[in-house]
Amino acid sequence: MTKKLSIKRAKRLLKIDESKLDRYLQFYANETTYEDFTESEQQKLEQYSKAWGMLRMGRTEDMVRSVLMKDYAIQDRMARYLVEECKLLFGAVEETDKEGRRQASIAYYDLLSNIAFKEKDIKEARECRREADELAGLYQQEVQGLDPVDFQKPGKYVFINNVNVYKKQQGLEWDE
Repeated sequence: MTKKLSIKRAKRLLKIDESKLDRYLQFYANETTYEDFTESEQQKLEQYSKAWGMLRMGRTEDMVRSVLMKDYAIQDRMARYLVEECKLLFGAVEETDKEGRRQASIAYYDLLSNIAFKEKDIKEARECRREADELAGLYQQEVQGLDPVDFQKPGKYVFINNVNVYKKQQGLEWDE
């Protein structure tokens, strides 16, 4: 019960009202259109999207808050609220799956490869492309059957001289 009260108290102190995000959730569920929002709500929607985009790119919360403060001329406290509400709206970045991060890394290496190719640095472009392909799993062999690596691990065998101990471990299956 104390944990429930502490969460309510924290929400009250932070003044985060999850119900005010309902309109934005409706927008992302394609239940409302962008034109249905007021000008201030449209700006808030833009701020949420910007904060989430930067968090997904791997920016720290401090960096995200400083960019929001600079771009929208808001105070640190408001930027904190925006970041926390954006997490409530889109989900915590820390909980995003590994696949999403891997895809972002692949896109980053592809971008580096294209930049290096444009600069006529073929060797660097090739290395970046190879790194992207390895992350994508293009060089992994997809064979059916048994994996030889599984047989390189030693098996664990327990030898018991006392039959009674063995019966006890098996749940007395022999007596039935």
